[in-house]
Amino acid sequence: MYGHPVWRISLHVDFDEFKSGISTQLFWSCMRILIWHWGRKGAGPLYTLQMAKALKHLQRGSVALSYSVHNELVNEFRSLALPSLEIKTFRTTLEALPRSLLLPHLQEKFFRFIREQKVDVVYCPMWHPWNAAMVARLRKVNIPYVLTIHDGIRHLGDSGPLDRWLERYEQERADAFVALSQFVKDQLDRRPHQPPFGTTLIPLPNLELPKPSSRIVEQPDSLNCLFIGRIKPYKGLDLLLDAFSLASKSRPGIHLTIAGEGNMARHSGKLQKFPSIDIHNRWLPDHEFAGLLQNHDVVILPYLEATQSGVISAAFGAGKPVVAFAVGGVTEQVRHGTNGLLVKDKSAEGLARTILDLANDQKLLRRLKIGAKNQSARHTTWENSAASVTQLCRTVLSPT
Repeated sequence: MYGHPVWRISLHVDFDEFKSGISTQLFWSCMRILIWHWGRKGAGPLYTLQMAKALKHLQRGSVALSYSVHNELVNEFRSLALPSLEIKTFRTTLEALPRSLLLPHLQEKFFRFIREQKVDVVYCPMWHPWNAAMVARLRKVNIPYVLTIHDGIRHLGDSGPLDRWLERYEQERADAFVALSQFVKDQLDRRPHQPPFGTTLIPLPNLELPKPSSRIVEQPDSLNCLFIGRIKPYKGLDLLLDAFSLASKSRPGIHLTIAGEGNMARHSGKLQKFPSIDIHNRWLPDHEFAGLLQNHDVVILPYLEATQSGVISAAFGAGKPVVAFAVGGVTEQVRHGTNGLLVKDKSAEGLARTILDLANDQKLLRRLKIGAKNQSARHTTWENSAASVTQLCRTVLSPT
C-alpha cells in the first residue's frame, strides 16, 4: 500500500541528483579557458605552449589561445590548431611606445575574440607590460582572471619603476594567483593585498626543449660545466668565476661555458684570466639552449637568491644534474644527492669543493645524471599542472 509512493519519491530524488550531475559535467566540459601570454622569448612562451598542449588534451574543445606573433615558438603555437588570437606586440624598447598607442584598438580586438569564443575564464601563465590595459575591463564584463606570478619580490636590477607599477596594477585586478614554488606562495601570502581566491601552488614541471641531433661524447677525465641564462647581478657569476679558478688549479680537465644575454663588462677582469672559458654572450634560441645542455655534464647555478628556476626545469628535462646554492625555491627543485647538489656554504670555496667532488667521483656524477633523467617520472607533470589549473578555474567560476 505504501510502497508505490515511497518508490516514486526516491526515484524523483535520484533523478534530480542524476540531472544535477549531468548538468555539472556538461557545464565544466563546456567551460572555456583562454590561455593568454604576449611575451616573445624565454620561459614565458615555452611555459605557455606546454601548458596549452596539456590543457588542450584535458579540456578538449574548450581552450582558446592568445599569443604574440613575434614569439620564438609561433609555429608551434599555430600547430596546436586552437582558436587563436595572434597579436603584433613589439620587439624592441624603441618599438614599445608607438605600438602602445594602438592599445585601445587592441583592447577592442581582444574582447571581441573573448565574446566570439564565449570565454568563461582567462588564465595568464606570465605577465606582459600590455596586460594592464586589458585586465580592468575583464572585471567589468565579469570574467575571472587567473595569473601565474613567477617572482613574489622582483630580483635586484630585474625591472624598472614602470614595470613594477604595471605588474602591481595587473595583480591587484586578478581573482587568483598561481605560484610555481612554495617559496613564492609564502611571499605572496604575506602581502597586504590578497586576491579573492588567494594563491594556489602548482609546481613548475620540467621544460621540454627541442632534442638536439648530436650527442655528447663523454670523457671520463673531464667535467664540462655550464652556466646558462640571463646575466644578472643576483645570479652569482662572480662567485662562479672565483670557484672555477680554485677548482681548475686543483684538478685539470674542468671546463666552463658561460651562455646568456646580459652585461658581462663587470666580469671582464676575471674573464681575461681564463681564456679557455667558452662564452656565448647573447640571447640563445631554444635549439641552441638545448644543444648547450646536451653537450655539458652539469649545470652550475650559483644564484644568491631565487624563487624557482626555469633553467633547472630545462636541465632536468635534458637529463642534466644541477649544482646550486641552497636558496629560495631552488631547494624545492634540486634534491641533494639525487638530481643535483645543494651548496650550503655560499662562497667560492664552498662551490669549488662541490665542483671538485663531481670531477673526482664519476659514480656520483652518473648517479646524479640518472636522477635528473628520472625527475620527470617523479616530478609534477604538465598533465597534473593542467588539471590543477582547471580545478582552480572551476573554483573561481563557482565558489560555492
